[in-house]
Amino acid sequence: MLPLDLLPNISPRTCDSLRARGFVCIEDVAQATPDDLRTVKGIKTTAEVIHAHAVAYVNHEPCLIAPRPSDLLDTTCAYLDIETDPFNGGVWSITIRSDDEPAQTVLVCDGLDPLSAPDDPRFHLTFSQAEGWDLARELLPANTPVLHWTGFDSGVMRQTAAEPTRSQLDAVMRDLHADVKRTVAFPLKSRSLKAVAPYLGFQWKAYDRWDLALADFKRWVYDGDADSFTRMRAYIHDDVDAMHVVMSWLRAVRWG
Repeated sequence: MLPLDLLPNISPRTCDSLRARGFVCIEDVAQATPDDLRTVKGIKTTAEVIHAHAVAYVNHEPCLIAPRPSDLLDTTCAYLDIETDPFNGGVWSITIRSDDEPAQTVLVCDGLDPLSAPDDPRFHLTFSQAEGWDLARELLPANTPVLHWTGFDSGVMRQTAAEPTRSQLDAVMRDLHADVKRTVAFPLKSRSLKAVAPYLGFQWKAYDRWDLALADFKRWVYDGDADSFTRMRAYIHDDVDAMHVVMSWLRAVRWG
């Protein structure tokens, strides 16, 4: 039997309420109907989503919740991911790619003086967050949805980009994480990119931790360490490549 706490975004109190109504495991939830689940305290509008995730676990495959985002299926998309330093709140990298072009990265060395220039033409140095966002906007393909994972990236952009870049990016940035959550139930407790992309077969080459990337960035800046740059490059490029994998799967998947 699969425990109820494997279901995403379900509180211990709701798990207790499910058990009190006889739903003691995920298999019980999958065999019920959304209307059955709505009789449980704490479950009303989320009944369909909870049921879909239970079905996904039992069937060992994703379950459709809602129609796929039709406006993204047949259009070229771009992908954007940022890295920030939680100790000062600053953006230190902005990485972009499109369906047709490989990743490029804008490194933001605000107040920093790297010992060496990046040994990679796909990397561009800037020295302020506003300048970094301006360059990222120039590198992005025109008239293209710019997909990112969760509202974190767009929220930071609104705080750190300058006009007119802020308004131009705000008009095209779109939360792919929200689209995926609305569309598909995976047999996963987490809907983070680090959970969904590996489920679809993607693997980060060096590591999948932002803190290691930040440490490698600082080693490259202060020590000029080439191995640190190589690991950092792999991580931040893999982040946008992972989103591309998720979107490619969403375009290709077919339900019976």
